[in-house]
Amino acid sequence: RMFDLVTKRGGAAVVAPAQSRFVTGLGRSHPVENGFAWHPTLGVPYLPGSSLKGLTRAWAQSKYSKDEVDQLLGKPGHTSGVAFLDAVPIRSVELEPDVLTPHYANWSENDLPGDWRSPTPVPFLVAARGLSMLVGMVPLTKSHGEQVEMAWKWLTSALEEFGAGAKTALGYGEFRA
Repeated sequence: RMFDLVTKRGGAAVVAPAQSRFVTGLGRSHPVENGFAWHPTLGVPYLPGSSLKGLTRAWAQSKYSKDEVDQLLGKPGHTSGVAFLDAVPIRSVELEPDVLTPHYANWSENDLPGDWRSPTPVPFLVAARGLSMLVGMVPLTKSHGEQVEMAWKWLTSALEEFGAGAKTALGYGEFRA
């Protein structure tokens, strides 16, 4: 239904398969110490549209001038002519446990970090490799239709080059759009 909505509104959508594990919302509270971002009505892992817009902005700022980015995506705190929709899985999500083992927690200037510290394992959940997310955007009005094409190119490039979600620097959240 979301794909039909996007198409009828003159937007763009694609099913983006994850090439690696995916995690988002690690800073949220959760019974197993680190949270996971769950869609408030669907109850599945997701990427908020605002995160996709932020990802697109970060990618675009590394390639284009501030004026070009602001013209297409709006100035920070303002809307643009394109709405980034939440990315949601297209089928059931397989979750797997993972663990983060920080060795350098709780240090201070008088008690410096070092390998001699006892690490404290921190468990968290991840979506297993093979997750496929429906990613889409729509123009806010028909007159913004041309903006969708450029914003879509930027978003798909950002997903492929930067990844999405948490821990992307460690290889999580790699997508093919």
